[in-house]
Amino acid sequence: MILRALIIATLCFAIAIPAIAATENVAADAAILKHTSNTQQLIDACSRLLSPLFVTTPIIYTAHSSPNGEAALAAMKTFVLYGHNTLARIRCARYLGNTSILSYEPAKLSKSYIPYADRANAIILALFDDRDPALRAGAAKALWGIPSVEDGHALLRQANTDPAPAVVAASFNNMFWGMKADISASHDEQAYDSAISRGLHSKDQDVIAGALTAYAGLHSINADKTLRVYALDKRPAVRLGAIAAYDTMMAYNESITDFLESRLSDPNSDVRDRVMLELMRMSDTHALPAIEQLARTAPTAAERASAAAYAKTMKKDAAANSH
Repeated sequence: MILRALIIATLCFAIAIPAIAATENVAADAAILKHTSNTQQLIDACSRLLSPLFVTTPIIYTAHSSPNGEAALAAMKTFVLYGHNTLARIRCARYLGNTSILSYEPAKLSKSYIPYADRANAIILALFDDRDPALRAGAAKALWGIPSVEDGHALLRQANTDPAPAVVAASFNNMFWGMKADISASHDEQAYDSAISRGLHSKDQDVIAGALTAYAGLHSINADKTLRVYALDKRPAVRLGAIAAYDTMMAYNESITDFLESRLSDPNSDVRDRVMLELMRMSDTHALPAIEQLARTAPTAAERASAAAYAKTMKKDAAANSH
């Protein structure tokens, strides 16, 4: 049940599933992918091309026997691997990743049961061969949420060997689900632990931040001691990464919430905002007075508004949970 809730949370909050159009016009959308330069039009075409592959109920996607399925997947493959618009290619890859997230039976994490999901996943993995590091990083992000041993291997490989720090960082940041699937199958976490350790000693701030996310995912609540050290680092990006990594632990206690409350005094506004987000997710109403104070005294209007919004949500959740 916990895993089912996590997968549903993945779908609802982490990656926005595109609205799937009812009308199937594969040829027209394939032509858009070939000839149009407008980014939004390309993204919309990719969204519509999912329609021949799946139909949807409120939660579950099921196989759909559309004769246009092969043509739709072929058009998306050609665009993702060889298209002319990097941003739209990355977004289209993430849409393909959504099909793989939805393809696993949550209780069993067994072979995908949506016919095109394995081939969609293979398209994403092929992006790791692209010369553009932005596309390779996009491929890593598209694999987030997919509990696949093969994807775990691919992300581990990129974390160990990719020459671009942005790709290494993205591989660590999106490693959790594939890593967990691989370790569950092999009972061997040493390769991941070694790669993460090297990432934590990187000179690149974003790589360190990504490695912290993977470290927290691997060690759960036992990562707390290490995260606290990095949460006090002199580099804001590293502190931000350490605070964000608490979300990946998927466990917390009063000592952790007390520590996070203390980080509301961080000198960086992005770090403070992430601290508020984590405290909200942990339903730490004890932090409300400090967050409400930030809503009154934070140095910018944007941060004051953000703090007020967090406080309002926390109060609303607390009231709902009290009944």
